[in-house]
Amino acid sequence: MATRATYRFYTGDTAYHHWDGYPQGAAHLLSNALVDGGDLTIESFLKANDKAERTESHQIHGDTEYRYDIMRNQEGKWSIKVSERIDFSDKWRIAYYGSARDFFKNYGRL
Repeated sequence: MATRATYRFYTGDTAYHHWDGYPQGAAHLLSNALVDGGDLTIESFLKANDKAERTESHQIHGDTEYRYDIMRNQEGKWSIKVSERIDFSDKWRIAYYGSARDFFKNYGRL
């Protein structure tokens, strides 16, 4: 069964991936982007994950179960916010919000 997710990068660009959207799968996909491009950008994400596609926004896909916001502060440190859909409703809860380092530590890869 597919676990769909969207990934919005600090530039405002958003990608959609049809499966592996749960946090462990997202850690794998994001880790691929870091290995391939050395940076968490939509370009490195799309290049490293051939089934990912550029999309307009989180909201454009009504069937997603997870939303990832990849942010970068002024010091260049990465953080990730994971929003999880509640019981297939239009409500979301924050499942994780913290450093990218801790995200990978908690969910795998890198």
